[in-house]
Formats: sequence, C-alpha cells, structure tokens
Amino acid sequence: MLLYLEKRLYYATFKLYIKMTGKALLKLFIVNGWQLDRIQGSHHIMVKEGMRAVPIPIHGNRDLPKGLESAILKQAGIKKGG
Repeated sequence: MLLYLEKRLYYATFKLYIKMTGKALLKLFIVNGWQLDRIQGSHHIMVKEGMRAVPIPIHGNRDLPKGLESAILKQAGIKKGG
C-alpha cells in the first residue's frame, strides 16, 4: 500500500497538478526525508536537517488551495516539474 501511495504522490508532484489534501502532502514530505517534529492544533510541523521547519495544515480530507500548496512545496525545496 505504501509503495502505491509513493508512486501516486510522485506522479501528483512531478507530472501534473492534482489537488492534494494535507494528509497527502504530509506523506509526500515523509517520502522526501522529512520528519514530524510536533503537532500544534491542526498543523503538523515537519523538519529536515539543514532546512527550516515547515508547517502543513491537516483539515480532514479538504484539498489545499493551489497557492498554499505551492508555497509549502517552495519552502521545503520540493520542485514540481513537467
């Protein structure tokens, strides 16, 4: 199941824009080597060596707005390519 999610997240991130939930974005961060530092309310704070902490809002299965998703990926240094 995890391999399927990794393939799906990889496809969603690098091939074309698909709206993502906070939960899916959290899994993408974990696949890219980020670790969960703490949870403050509905925000999961992710950390990685040499990078600043990045908060990910988890609001059930609601999709993140496109701009917020792009900003979070930019803060994390995760590129979206075509």
